[in-house]
Amino acid sequence: MSFRLKDNSVPSEFKANYVRPTSLNIKKKTVLPNTEYQPSALKQTVVASSTSPGSTFLGTMANLGSNLVNKFKDTDWEDFIIPQSIQNKVPINVRALAGDVLGRDRDITERHLDDDEKEALLEATKNAEKRGSDRIEYKDYGTNSQYGDVGGDNEESTMDLLKRMTDPKYALKTTFGQMAFTKNDDGTYSYQDRYNFNDAKEGGMDAFKQELKDNPDLTTYQKIRKFAKYQGSGPGEGSKVNITL
Repeated sequence: MSFRLKDNSVPSEFKANYVRPTSLNIKKKTVLPNTEYQPSALKQTVVASSTSPGSTFLGTMANLGSNLVNKFKDTDWEDFIIPQSIQNKVPINVRALAGDVLGRDRDITERHLDDDEKEALLEATKNAEKRGSDRIEYKDYGTNSQYGDVGGDNEESTMDLLKRMTDPKYALKTTFGQMAFTKNDDGTYSYQDRYNFNDAKEGGMDAFKQELKDNPDLTTYQKIRKFAKYQGSGPGEGSKVNITL
C-alpha cells in the first residue's frame, strides 16, 4: 500500500518513512493471568447473583411465580369459573350435600363459610362452652327448634324449609350437626369432623324411590335426608371438616 502526498515538496527522506515506517517498533503488552477476572469466573458470579431470590428482578419474579403456583394448588378448580366469594352466597348445607353426592371429597374449611356462617358457628361454640362442653349439640345453634327443623316435625311445609334456608344457623346445623371443637392458645377455635351420614345405606336411587313410595307423607326435608341416606357418604367417608376461626 502507498499514499499520495498532497505536497510534492516534502523531502524524500520523510516521504519514504511515511509510506513505509519500517523503523517503528511496537511491543505487544503481556497480560498476566488472573482468575478473578477470567470469563468463566465472571459468568458464574453473574449467574449466581441474577438467580438469587429476592436480590434481583429475576429473583423477585421467581418468588412471585412460586407463590402463584402454591396459590393455585390451594384453589379449587371451580374458583377459576366462580370465585369462592360468589359460591358462598349459596348456603353451606346445599353446597356440602351437592359436593358429597357428586363424589367430591375436598376439605371443608373456613374459606367455604361466609361471614354470617362463621359468626353463627362461633355463637354455637360459645353456647356449648356455657354448658361446660367442648362439643356443639343441635340446641347450641339457636334455631327455633332443637330437632323439629331437622326432620322431627312431620307438619313442616316446604315453605317453612325455604324460609329456614336463609338462616346461617340452620345452614350450619344441617351441615355439621353435632361437632367437637378445640380452643387454641391464641383464642381461636378448631373444628375437625367429617361430612357424612350415620344412617347411610346401599341401594342408590332405586332404594330412594322405594322409600318415597313406602312413605308418601314425608316432608321435604325428610325426603332430602332419605336421598342423602342412599346417595351420600357413610361413616368414615366424605369430606373432612378442618375449620379454624
